[in-house]
Amino acid sequence: KTYNVLLGLLAALIFLVFPADTTRPFLTHIYQLQLSLLFTLIGFLFLSKRNYLLSYLFAFCSLLTYENAFLPFLFAPFLLHQQWDRKLFRRGFFHLLISMGMILAIFIFRKFLGEDRVASLSMIDFIKKTLESLVKGPITALFSFVNAPVKAVLFIKESLVTIIISILLIFSIFMLFFKSFTFSDKKEKFSFNLKSLKGTLETDEELRQFLQLLLISAVMIVAAYIFSYTHYPPTDLKGRMTSVHFGASIGCAVFVANLLYYVIYLLRKKKTIGFLLVSAFLSLLTGYSVHIQTDYKKAWHNQQSFWMDISKLCPDVTNNTLILINRGDLDSTEFIATHTWPLPAVLEKIYQYPDTWVHPPKIIRYKTWSDFQYDTSLQSLYYIPKYPFLFEDRDTLYLKNNKIISLHKVNNIMERQFDTLTIGSIPVLLKPLETNSIQDFKLTETGRLILNEN
Repeated sequence: KTYNVLLGLLAALIFLVFPADTTRPFLTHIYQLQLSLLFTLIGFLFLSKRNYLLSYLFAFCSLLTYENAFLPFLFAPFLLHQQWDRKLFRRGFFHLLISMGMILAIFIFRKFLGEDRVASLSMIDFIKKTLESLVKGPITALFSFVNAPVKAVLFIKESLVTIIISILLIFSIFMLFFKSFTFSDKKEKFSFNLKSLKGTLETDEELRQFLQLLLISAVMIVAAYIFSYTHYPPTDLKGRMTSVHFGASIGCAVFVANLLYYVIYLLRKKKTIGFLLVSAFLSLLTGYSVHIQTDYKKAWHNQQSFWMDISKLCPDVTNNTLILINRGDLDSTEFIATHTWPLPAVLEKIYQYPDTWVHPPKIIRYKTWSDFQYDTSLQSLYYIPKYPFLFEDRDTLYLKNNKIISLHKVNNIMERQFDTLTIGSIPVLLKPLETNSIQDFKLTETGRLILNEN
């Protein structure tokens, strides 16, 4: 509405295929991070309609949900108005004061509640890492628009059909609705009067709009990394840590869309070529999104395969059984970790164990044998979990003879070890295979989904 339909469409498409944040398909983030971003966008919408109460209310909801998505809202007035005059700067200043007041209120509230991320904050460390993030984050986010098309080409077999369909669809939309699109040829004059210099500058309206959007979108991208302290450094382009970039998605969408729009403008006498180039670029970004989604699908299959192996190799788990497995023997994927910190508690979500089992079977995912220590008084090896709540709040897990199962991969096939396991120089008697079977227990809804049983 503020600029033109073509620029708006380009920004919307870029926003949808923003390549820097590869956690978009991650369900946990959909219900928190993306919700926060939705609140911000609604805040933008109401601000454009001058409904300030609802605008700041939704922006505050964004801040409460996940603060990074709120940051683009700081400069909303300058994105929503073309004419930058003194009146707009005054309005922008008061808008910034209100927004900063909301941030300060949330910070004090969370500090008062003792939230770990705020209570343990070191101001010197925070300032140092924040300043570095304001440089590294935007560079990484913008680089992703170069990295993504290259990766889409390298893995083109995964997304060739999607790329072909996308380029045909996007190009068709451009030719159908924007073939007769006319750019402004209006000239604008700007007068300036400094102490020792005065005069008038003449420029194209399109160039002024381009520079204006370039500036405000760049500022929005930089501002998106003010709260990236907990995800330092913001340089990842794959994995869960890429969520640090999601706050920059609005700024990047405007920044890149502005560049693409100006490319089409420069090729306005041969718009077909411009439309084709932009369509190809957007299609490669779509192909990269498919590449990410394929990796998520692979992670899910890896999880299913793993728990099927556990069910097959460890049918005799009982109360107090510990299953040891090396992290290196767990299948991994590029964009999302297949097995993460909740792994120890998953097995009890698959089967309904007897209530008499005080300590249901757990999985210990260790890096090396040095993760285990020896208690000389009890003459037993033990393991200290990072998250005791996953082990019924036990902060120390002792490896008891005949209660331990050790799994490892041989020729890429998971196998169970029997007899004795030696950790360091300490022998541990492994659990012998018994006749009882967890398959006799009823599957949970989650279990039926994971083990693919209806």
